[in-house]
Amino acid sequence: MMLQKVLKQVRRRLGYTQQQMADVLGLNRTYYNRIETGVYDLSPRVLECLRAIVTADELQDIKRANAARSVGADDLDEQLFGVIRMMLDRDFVEHATALAQSCGQDVVVFLAEMIRRRLDE
Repeated sequence: MMLQKVLKQVRRRLGYTQQQMADVLGLNRTYYNRIETGVYDLSPRVLECLRAIVTADELQDIKRANAARSVGADDLDEQLFGVIRMMLDRDFVEHATALAQSCGQDVVVFLAEMIRRRLDE
């Protein structure tokens, strides 16, 4: 099952809105929405927070779905070249920096997350 579906099912089982789920996980709603819609992956910290509110079966489903999103070794070189090209694009870096600052996030962490997402594509 896809990570997004598992998270949505868990949230609905708990009767939470995305805002409530984000609050429980210590995230802002937009960030949680991006996890639930597949834009961002789960960080180890968020996975640890989920452990406290999900069933054992749901936790296994989440871990399996999250692991299924990881990058395969065969694709790594091609994806790394794409990331390097993206990092060298000044417009991209300026846009990402402005976006990170508008979200109140650390620029380096935000850029690292964007690069990680690119690798996951």
